[in-house]
Amino acid sequence: MRAVRVLLLGILAATGCKFLDTLGVKPRPPADTANGILPDRPAGDFVSYLNAQAAAVQSIRFDDVSVKASDQGNDMPRLGEGVLVCAKPRNFRMIAGHVLTSGTEVDLGSNSSEFWMYVKRPQQTFIYCSHEDFSQGKANLPIPFETDWVLEALGMAPLDPNLQYAVETNQKERVYTLTWEAKTPQGEPIRKTTVFAGDRASADRPQVVRHVVTDANRKVIATADVREVRPTPIGDTTVLVPTRVALEWPQQKFKMDLTLGRPSVNGNLSQKDFDYFFKRPTISGANPINLAAARYTPSSYRGATPGDSRPRVFGSR
Repeated sequence: MRAVRVLLLGILAATGCKFLDTLGVKPRPPADTANGILPDRPAGDFVSYLNAQAAAVQSIRFDDVSVKASDQGNDMPRLGEGVLVCAKPRNFRMIAGHVLTSGTEVDLGSNSSEFWMYVKRPQQTFIYCSHEDFSQGKANLPIPFETDWVLEALGMAPLDPNLQYAVETNQKERVYTLTWEAKTPQGEPIRKTTVFAGDRASADRPQVVRHVVTDANRKVIATADVREVRPTPIGDTTVLVPTRVALEWPQQKFKMDLTLGRPSVNGNLSQKDFDYFFKRPTISGANPINLAAARYTPSSYRGATPGDSRPRVFGSR
C-alpha cells in the first residue's frame, strides 16, 4: 500500500507559534530555566492559543519542499523541488518530483468537494473521492483519512471550545499535553493529542512540538514531530512556520521527513492560483479512479486510459 501511504504525507504536517500570551492569552508565563517548575494551566488556555493562531493564518505556501521517506525500514527515493499550498477552508495541494528525474512523481490535493492522489511510482496510481462519499464509508483506505487534519495540524483549523479537553503537565519532559476525543469522518472514535513545549520557543525551536492520533484502543495511528520552525510576523502576532516535520505511521512502519522551504503565510493567492492548485488535474497517461465506485487495490489500475493533457508541474507565483 505504498502509494496510499504517500497520500498521507499531508495529513499531519504540524506547526506552532509564540506561546500563549503573545496571542492575547494571559496565563502565568512558563518557567524560563531548566530547573523551574512548570505551572499548571487550564485547557482553555491552550485551546484559546490554537484558535488565535487559526484566526491569524489564512493560507500557507512552501515553494521548496523535499521529502525523505522509509517503508518497512527501507529508504525510498528522495522527492524534491516540490510545492505545498494550503488555504482555508479545505484546500490543500502538494506536488513533488524525484531529485534525479523530471516530471511530477506525487500530486496530492483537496478542495471543498473532493480529495485526490496521483503517484507515478512504483506503480502509476490516480485515485480520488468526494468528502461526502468518504464520510459515508464508500471508499476503502487502510488508514482513516481526514483532509481537515491538514488544516488542523498547520494551525489553521480552530478547535471547538465546547468539547471536553484534558491537560497534563509533564515536569520531567517539560511539556504540556492537550488531549480530546474525536471521530473520523466515518464515525470511528479516535483520540487527538497536541504537545506543547513548557518553555518559551526561541529561534527555530517550536512551541507546538508534536501531534498524535490514536484509535479507540489507544494504538497510535500517526504522529508528527516538529523539528524546526521559522518565525513569521503576522500583524501583532509571530507565527512559527514549520520548516522541518517528521511524520510516522507506526502500524504501517512508514516514516517521512519533510523539509519545507521558502514559506509564505497569507500570501496573495490569485484566482488563477486557486484554479490551478485546488482543482483535480488532468494527467496524461493516468485515468482517475473514483474510490467510492471501486475498491482500492493497486493492481486494478494498470492499463488505465490516458487522460487528455499534462498539467504544469509546480505552478508559478
